[in-house]
Amino acid sequence: MGIGGFRLGIDFGTSNTTAVLAGSDGRLRPLLFDGSPVLPSGVYAEPGQGLVVGRDAIHAARIRPDCFEPYPKRCIDDDSVLLGDVAVPVEQMISAVLRRVAVEATRSGEHPPPAVITCPVGWGPQRRHRLLTAAQQVFPTVVLVAEPVAAASYFATMAGNRMPVGSHALVYDLGAGTFDASVVRRTEGGFEVLASDGLPDVGGLDIDAAMVASLGQTYAERDSTAWGRLVQPVTRAERRASRALWDDVRTGKELLSRTATTLVHIPFFDDDAPLPRELLEQLAAPLLALTVDITRSLLASVGIAPANLAGLFLVGGASRMPLVASLLHQRLGIVPTVVEQPELVVAEGSLHAQPLPPPLLLVSPPPPQSPLLPPSLPAAPAPGVPTVPPSIAVVPAPAVPTAARRSRRTRWVAVLAAGLVMALVIAGLLANALLRERNSGTGAGTGDGVGATGAGAGSPTPSATPTGPPVLPEPRRVEVPNDGGTSDPVRHVTLSPDGKTIAAIRVKSVRLYDAATLQQIGEPVTARSDAYWNATFSPDSRTLITAGDGLSSAAVRVWTVSNRIANGTLSDAFWTSCLTYGPTAGLLAVCDGPGSSVRLWDPSRRRSLGRVDSDNVAAIRYVAFSPDGRTMATDGGAGTTLLWDVASRRRLGVLRGATYDGIPLNDPGAPVAFSPDGRTLAVGGGDGRVALWDVAGHKKIADFDGSHHNRVTAIAFSPDGRTVASLGGTTLQLWDVATREPAGPALEDIVDYYSALPVQFKVPDIRFSPDGRTLIGCFNNHLLMWDLTALGTAPPAR
Repeated sequence: MGIGGFRLGIDFGTSNTTAVLAGSDGRLRPLLFDGSPVLPSGVYAEPGQGLVVGRDAIHAARIRPDCFEPYPKRCIDDDSVLLGDVAVPVEQMISAVLRRVAVEATRSGEHPPPAVITCPVGWGPQRRHRLLTAAQQVFPTVVLVAEPVAAASYFATMAGNRMPVGSHALVYDLGAGTFDASVVRRTEGGFEVLASDGLPDVGGLDIDAAMVASLGQTYAERDSTAWGRLVQPVTRAERRASRALWDDVRTGKELLSRTATTLVHIPFFDDDAPLPRELLEQLAAPLLALTVDITRSLLASVGIAPANLAGLFLVGGASRMPLVASLLHQRLGIVPTVVEQPELVVAEGSLHAQPLPPPLLLVSPPPPQSPLLPPSLPAAPAPGVPTVPPSIAVVPAPAVPTAARRSRRTRWVAVLAAGLVMALVIAGLLANALLRERNSGTGAGTGDGVGATGAGAGSPTPSATPTGPPVLPEPRRVEVPNDGGTSDPVRHVTLSPDGKTIAAIRVKSVRLYDAATLQQIGEPVTARSDAYWNATFSPDSRTLITAGDGLSSAAVRVWTVSNRIANGTLSDAFWTSCLTYGPTAGLLAVCDGPGSSVRLWDPSRRRSLGRVDSDNVAAIRYVAFSPDGRTMATDGGAGTTLLWDVASRRRLGVLRGATYDGIPLNDPGAPVAFSPDGRTLAVGGGDGRVALWDVAGHKKIADFDGSHHNRVTAIAFSPDGRTVASLGGTTLQLWDVATREPAGPALEDIVDYYSALPVQFKVPDIRFSPDGRTLIGCFNNHLLMWDLTALGTAPPAR
């Protein structure tokens, strides 16, 4: 497996990058960057100069944070990112990070070695092509390896005969910014990935944020102004102090892997706060519980009992927390394999793994190119050391569909057949064939997002002679600007009850759009100290409620839609995982998250109405009210959905979802939606099914099955109650409630799998318009709108 001789294995991570160099003698050594095996992946655009990476970039960002991108990997779908006043191509940012790795690898006088670079297993051809293009600006030879395959290959070298051909293993990868779980099978040639799931925005950084928020509960009471300067810095001195706090918190977290207690210095307060391991585990438990739930559901979805695994392998720097291994052992009944430096596993394993096939792309004429920033190297190599090739401009080609899935419930990764290469000879004929295949609903999607069209792009021209059942057309889409200086996707989307206004939420702003034209309305809703998770409109569409992410001065804020002015706050909970209005302006549900409670509010009077609690930690992440406001449904964790009486806040019943071998399949988090008459509740399951329940009798009355390859993460009833829309993985499906059958072919691969991993922290949402003629959603950086009239499910225009 792998490529022999002098070579370099690189784990290009979301937050950090690591690399292991294999010498010509076969000896392996990790590269060190400023004395550490971990290189921060951040990139800083030095005004008027070039790109700086790693710790130098983090240091420079204290002066000009607008010139800094901490997570270039999350920008893989963007052509360029605005750093300061310059639009920097994404390939150039990635090349800058890889160039720093190459410089360290060539300090001994060697030429740049062949490189093996890892990437997420779900990345489609477009993303792999972009990564390859960036890497080829630095290294003479580059191949890609799927991250879980690299990890499994590393452990296979340790396990030897204990992992025979045909055996299965689970890779649990918890990094600084992402979580992934993958089931792999040993083959004659290496490993194949059977299924993968995860949370693209959960990792060690989120645990750091929970620790900072916990400290804030103490120190904000002492001096709210001083604490605000730490968590929302403005001046250079404040940024330096804030960075020192976060660095000390991260260091303290790492120390608690080896000791029972430590101290964290609090700038501006000249104080050292005690940080015991018990507090860290209390704060981390809800987030880690989510990762374990996903791991259990993933195993259940492929029908593999934990006891039948050849190994459970922990990967990623954040996985070294003792609580990770403890929770996995408790929930799965097997002991995980832990190594001393889990952050190096993927990089070293890539040198033993079989590479991915090259991505196959259709060739298209390149658009005009803009000038690039000159590259900036960290430190000049010693005399006689070969220099690394400079970066060049590249224009990625559009992607072709990946191979079809092999399972209806789980995303299976297949190797593209060599015969496809021959088809590329006649590119025009292939493009037409692919378009016909997609429109007929028989082929798989692109695996690479919704395309690179601009704001308000319409759907493609339909065939002049359509055949077969009606097909859901491509959506209109608008790219939502990012005001936060990070690469976070659109976090949430919601539609006003009058159907006129759409709110799209990104980290530092909420933008309002005209639902008819998809044009932005006025300036964005924003507050200096807020970072947003989600939002909801009042029943009269005049008020917007926003929820913060844990470092805001107020978690829940009330805004007037007409002038976008804040006029009060509600909950001061440090984070809110979901937010739902009832049928009246006096009823709002606020989920304290990640947690087990829902607080009810009367926003019109700024008055708390009480709370309900689940028995499961970090359970409630979805809430829906019945049309009359008397009943509330929430997910309850452990495969359950809970029904509540709103007036008394008494639990009315428990709806128990599907299980496999005793493992709940709608864990973690089951989306819920009431029918317009309130008699039926739709619940999305971890097995890819949509269940319909009789609310009064607490009995299941139907199952919609056969379309989703991953658990259902969003669900909605049409206004007339005839149709249910469900989103699972990357598949959007409309269902006919009367016939219990699909209302048309599923729209597959509406967005690249990696960016659409079901994740509660950034809810992929879908909403019907009040007339039932359109459906809105958000994925990646886009607001999407589908026209449903072609399917015949929408009522005729009046």
